[in-house]
Amino acid sequence: GGHGIDTAFVYKDEESVGEAIAAVSNRSSIFVTTKVPSEGFQSASDQAAANRKQLGVDSVDLLLVHFPSPNLDRLYGTWEALVNEAKTKHATAIGVSNFALADLKNLERMNSPVRPAVNQIYAHVGCMPDKPLVDYCAEHGIRIEAYSPLGRGKVLTDPTLTGIAKRHSKSPAQVALQYLIQKGIALAFTTTMPEYMRDNLSVVQPGTAFKLNDTDIVELDAVNVACERPHEMLSQA
Repeated sequence: GGHGIDTAFVYKDEESVGEAIAAVSNRSSIFVTTKVPSEGFQSASDQAAANRKQLGVDSVDLLLVHFPSPNLDRLYGTWEALVNEAKTKHATAIGVSNFALADLKNLERMNSPVRPAVNQIYAHVGCMPDKPLVDYCAEHGIRIEAYSPLGRGKVLTDPTLTGIAKRHSKSPAQVALQYLIQKGIALAFTTTMPEYMRDNLSVVQPGTAFKLNDTDIVELDAVNVACERPHEMLSQA
């Protein structure tokens, strides 16, 4: 299976995830990501502690603000709590999730000495982050990570994607994931099917990794599918 676990209190799965972590002999072999709501310093601090307790760990590898808040006092308090989690070594890295460009700029105005390491957003072939967000993240050292990088399965039947997959003798999922990798986007993907997990992981494993050519990339850039970006809808609300 994969070495990354992405969870949150709202998923209601942290206790079972903690049991799985406890069954692994080498904790350092698993990268654990969890999230807290943007409801202010105390709420975020309490939730981070509850997350660790449920997971059965002393620290997590990546702690994210799950969604931005239009209330800047709450947003700043939440980020201050995450900075404190990193300072006390309860989180190795901290970041944000579902933040649009406007949200990141709001956070920048806080003048915190610590910037987000990651912005986890909904992204896949045909639904890529816009250039201003990509450029801002690159300029400020923020890694974009895609959740639902297969578009919850809806992009896998796209004729452009399936055609490129056939040319490379790969699955549409492998091509979709490799496209994001070559765009410099990290992946947070999940499946309940072991064979799909092996298929997905093969794009980053020596011996089975492959590269898309320039023509492939141009064709995939032109794919247009229904795209609902939570970070943009939240920012416009």
